[in-house]
Amino acid sequence: MIKQVCKTVFKVNNSTLKSLKSYKDIPGPRSMPLVGTLFSLKGFGGEYNLLEFRDFQDILQSQYGNIVKWELFNQKNVYLYDPELIRQAFKTDGNTPHRSLLFPILKLHKKLGIKSTLSNSQGERWRKLRSLSNPCMARPQAILAYLPNQNQVANELIDLIEQKFNNDSNILTYHKFDQILRLLALEYVSEIAFDRRLYCVDEKKRLADVDQLVTCINTFFIQAGRLLFSPPIWKYYPTKDWVEFEQASRYIYKKTGEYIHNAYEDLKNNNTKQTILKEFLIRKDKHGLSTDDVVGLMTDFLMAGVDTVNLVLKIYLIFENVVNNIFANLDGHSDPLFAL
Repeated sequence: MIKQVCKTVFKVNNSTLKSLKSYKDIPGPRSMPLVGTLFSLKGFGGEYNLLEFRDFQDILQSQYGNIVKWELFNQKNVYLYDPELIRQAFKTDGNTPHRSLLFPILKLHKKLGIKSTLSNSQGERWRKLRSLSNPCMARPQAILAYLPNQNQVANELIDLIEQKFNNDSNILTYHKFDQILRLLALEYVSEIAFDRRLYCVDEKKRLADVDQLVTCINTFFIQAGRLLFSPPIWKYYPTKDWVEFEQASRYIYKKTGEYIHNAYEDLKNNNTKQTILKEFLIRKDKHGLSTDDVVGLMTDFLMAGVDTVNLVLKIYLIFENVVNNIFANLDGHSDPLFAL
């Protein structure tokens, strides 16, 4: 099978096949039986810090090249750094690609009795979930109906900033602006996922559970990253990171389930309302999926959406500040490169 893939995808001949190297030949830090590269990590006598994942990847590439092997306990990884190699690897995926599992979420789903969701599924189930999602989410027209409310949310954000910022001495200060961005992101995404507004930004109308929900989503991502890129002690013993991750996750799944089931009941009584959530619920039977599967999809969408929107807003604000600083320092020069 591997030889056939090499022939069709990488365009190699029989003589080249004989010279192909095995997995054991891939360069990487020294791996030991059972523990793998554990002793290469900081805290165990090594130099690598998985929690600083970008720096960790840069160091691996500089030391071992564009194909690097990394093993930790029973987890085996091969990192590719060359765009062409990555392109070739993706070409082998087919209709049901094998995807890297997020083991903390996998353990959580098993513990809560939840079927794998789009973020953590494989094979035919992944294809079914993806086939359901694409027609509902990938059409620009599907988003247009939400624009009026999205614009209203933006206006509410402006009002909130005007209330919260202190303009004394021409210096704008607000210590919880990161939380405001997360609330804004949750409001944008929740209307699509839940078919309702949570009024995250409008403090007077904000629902009681919104602050806890956005805090739990933030905790989910922080702790998932710590669990994913640390020795997997949490698989066998409930560490502090695991307990915080599980508690946050339980609350998120509980609230998203409540919101979506309530929206489902409302949609049954309103045949004229056309929304993305309704399209998911109508199409699910065609793909052999259940309402609980839709809850899982929308939970994925909610958490990924909040994290992504929050990050994009931060990048935009930082970039805008950089551009303004560049032009402020031009000092009469017409070439922006001069300011750099």
